[in-house]
Amino acid sequence: MKELIDRIYRYFFYKKNSPEALLEYYKSKGVKVGEGTVISTSGIDASFGPLLEIGKDCSIAPNVTILLHDASTKRYLGYTKIEKVYIGNMCFIASGCIILPGTRIGDNCIIGAGSVVRGEVPENSVLLGNPAQVVGKTKHYIRMSKNSFDESLIYDDTKIEDLYRASRELKGTGFVL
Repeated sequence: MKELIDRIYRYFFYKKNSPEALLEYYKSKGVKVGEGTVISTSGIDASFGPLLEIGKDCSIAPNVTILLHDASTKRYLGYTKIEKVYIGNMCFIASGCIILPGTRIGDNCIIGAGSVVRGEVPENSVLLGNPAQVVGKTKHYIRMSKNSFDESLIYDDTKIEDLYRASRELKGTGFVL
């Protein structure tokens, strides 16, 4: 009986929270999402969906929060402030990032894990930190990673034995396919 309950739970939970289901939900709330974009479990402020535009071929990792409103003004002024957020094409937003209202991220940007982003982000930038700051250019980061990739151990993340091997062997950076 427990197995049946677990199977039913997994069916409804995973189906409802799959990346495809999330995309459809956000689109139904008016969020503009470009083709090829993948959104993992994220806290997108869908109540103001039409204020958010995400470009093509973006990756939004788990636990990213994108805010379109600032309710801190409600108690004092009687209204909630809202602002648009734009994320350009080919952007990667790493896990745990917070994108604040009024942010505009240019094309081809990488935002490091846990960063808090506000304001205008130039295209082809790599950002880190709280508050997020530009630490480099995307092409330099990719070149540096490729050089590291050429000299690193490579694992297949679809094979559990490769991940166990990585846990024993990995001393620095490794890569998964």
